[in-house]
Amino acid sequence: MSRTNSVLEDLTLPAGQPGDVMTCRFRLQLPYLAPGGYSISPAIADGAMAAYQMCDWIENAVVLQLQTDREVHGYLRLPCELDAFTTASAAVELASGEDSGTQASIGTTAG
Repeated sequence: MSRTNSVLEDLTLPAGQPGDVMTCRFRLQLPYLAPGGYSISPAIADGAMAAYQMCDWIENAVVLQLQTDREVHGYLRLPCELDAFTTASAAVELASGEDSGTQASIGTTAG
């Protein structure tokens, strides 16, 4: 569904020596996910994105079974802040001569 790594997150890691222990901590803000099974597969590679050697890969190291009380269509629902407001509009004469009243605007911003 998605991936990230130190290169995509613009973090240059220092070279290590045999026996060194390096810890990388990723903090993710997840969208609302559809109920179901998901897994996390961490990996360590050496080299650039275009050419690298896989050093270690743990397929399905963490397996999650998600449930939600939120309605999710498709695979995910993005968190969203929603504002709604009404503004007065100038009288607009329709073909029938009726006034259109007010207009409602809805704006969204990502949260």
